[in-house]
Amino acid sequence: MRNVNLGIVLSLAVLIAGCGRAHYFTNTTNNAAEVSVTVTPGSAQLTGGETVQFTATVSNATNRAVRWRVTGAGTISDSGLYTAPAVVGSETTAMVTATSIEDTTKSGRATVNFAPVSVHVSPESPSVALAAAQQFTAAVTGSSNTAVTWSLSGEGCAGEDCGSITPTGMYNPPWCVPNPATITVTATSVADPSKSGAAVVTPLNLGPVLSGKYSFLYSGIDSEGYMVQRAGNFTATGGNISDGLTDVVSVAGSMPHQTFSGTYNTNCYARGVMALTDSLHQSHAYAFSLNANGERGHFIELSDAGDRGAGTLAKQQSPSNAIIGGLGSFAFGFSGVNPPVYNSPASRGITPAAPPVLERVGLVGQLALSALGEISGTIDGNYGGVIYANSALTGSYVLDSGSGRGTATITAGVPLDQTFHLSFYPVSATEAFWIGIDSPGAPVNPKDNLPSLSWPLYAGVALRQTGPFDVASLNATSVLHLTGVEAETWNSDVLAGIFTPDGSGNISSGVLDENDDSILNNYPSVTGTYSLDEAGQGRGTLHLDLGGGKTRDMTFYLVDSNKAFLVDGTDIDDGPNAGVGFLEPQTGGPFTNASFTGLYSAGTLSFPTPFAPVSAGILIGFGDGTLVGVGDSADIHGYQSSVTVYGTYNIPESGRGDYVFMKFYMISPTKAIMFEVNDAQHQPTVISVEQ
Repeated sequence: MRNVNLGIVLSLAVLIAGCGRAHYFTNTTNNAAEVSVTVTPGSAQLTGGETVQFTATVSNATNRAVRWRVTGAGTISDSGLYTAPAVVGSETTAMVTATSIEDTTKSGRATVNFAPVSVHVSPESPSVALAAAQQFTAAVTGSSNTAVTWSLSGEGCAGEDCGSITPTGMYNPPWCVPNPATITVTATSVADPSKSGAAVVTPLNLGPVLSGKYSFLYSGIDSEGYMVQRAGNFTATGGNISDGLTDVVSVAGSMPHQTFSGTYNTNCYARGVMALTDSLHQSHAYAFSLNANGERGHFIELSDAGDRGAGTLAKQQSPSNAIIGGLGSFAFGFSGVNPPVYNSPASRGITPAAPPVLERVGLVGQLALSALGEISGTIDGNYGGVIYANSALTGSYVLDSGSGRGTATITAGVPLDQTFHLSFYPVSATEAFWIGIDSPGAPVNPKDNLPSLSWPLYAGVALRQTGPFDVASLNATSVLHLTGVEAETWNSDVLAGIFTPDGSGNISSGVLDENDDSILNNYPSVTGTYSLDEAGQGRGTLHLDLGGGKTRDMTFYLVDSNKAFLVDGTDIDDGPNAGVGFLEPQTGGPFTNASFTGLYSAGTLSFPTPFAPVSAGILIGFGDGTLVGVGDSADIHGYQSSVTVYGTYNIPESGRGDYVFMKFYMISPTKAIMFEVNDAQHQPTVISVEQ
């Protein structure tokens, strides 16, 4: 066997050699092309949650299938669809591998690079005016989920004091600038809450601020619940109150010509607080609100001791020596109380357990001021439901142009038959605030330990007349309001409405709403008559038929056509109503929700009883039926500061609309009055709203 094999080998060797040149065999198994896998794309840049489709190309294989896998974050499907993690976290790369099914030693790779989540907020550092708004946007990179949540923070504020921001990034600054005056707006990634961006916003108070010389009028109660009136003026400059001068009259007595000074803040939009100290070393704090140009406003007292009241302030429009000018005829409307007083209990250390019953006093009339300092005119009074009609007035006045304060002595003939001492503080050549400075503590015919009548406590406004007047002076649709007190219940009663006089003595149509100490009445079909005295001084009488046998009778004094002071002595339910109010013509109609647009100062117009609530603040109407506001209020339970209000309103063509549970009467697009039509609201008041 060994020889055979050798022969074969030799034979093969001869055969090969016979072929001439040498030839070599190739090993077909070892030299065949190898299986290879290529992944495309070879790399990808992804954000969290994004996907990319990878493909694998397998060469030199019958079976071109691959198996996919990921090293690092993310997932991949059997078809090569890679999905990055929703939150990238700290990892910055991942490796995608496709392995050949035919030859598992062969694979291809691709690299995935991650963009980490980041948030950028713009604008980065805006200044935003109070009562304005700023839209912020957040650009999120590193995630397909670009949603963010917005939040606010600041070193000088917390919660609503930093403002508010909507889910879409609309920022509304707070009503007051915080200290320090910066607020951080933060957008936090929903995909990765550990990532956020921020902007720093600086709120600016570009709204109206207290600045210049103002006259003011105030009525309220002291800490013992006794009625008090104040009138005066002051100068406001850069947060300081100077040159303050006031007359203070209360049941305890008259304190004319007191001085005061103090400070006020300027960091709130159209609002602030005055801290004042007078020459009697008494301190008071008042929250105030201003209209759009800062020329008029309202204020209330903020007191832990129980003092409560409301007032009006108005910026003087010219130097005081040119304001009155010594000439002209003025109509006026004064209101207050005629308090019973006790003879001698103070001297015996006896204090009544509760304030005595107060008779509501209403006085309306006309004063003609001559260049020689003389006064003539007419007055009508309502003392707790007892009417004193058409008393002639005589007297004199003096104006101190340096202080802007005047004094007057006026004697009323029969039937009123009283002499009044007053002071007045001009606002302009057409307006002044007046206050009686006789001491209400001086009783008439006192009886030991028994209540007796005293001099009335009263104050109000006088406006220059444009007469002469006749019956045609009432000839257009007008808005009226009255704040009264029933003579027997001693509760407040407010009335507001619209009526149309025809210029000939008739009321063709009207509507009235009333809150009689939570008893609500609506009179939808009001008619009536009116007349004017022949003297042409604007005195007249008004009779309203409310329907159902109810009527209202008033005396009025015209300031201008369809504009007058009113006093009411009608017998309402339990007793005569000593109501005092005003009539103004409607202008700017027909009205819509758009009629109420912009900034308005809102505040209590009169303080009828010791139990009445008061408020002062601002309202901003957006013209679409929505409004927001902020203010301060006080009632028998104490006071509340910076209370935010919001809601919807509806104003039809007539101007008689609704806001929440309040009745809304538009006088013009810049002025309205409202009051609560809520059967739970005792001691209601009228709220003045003025732009």
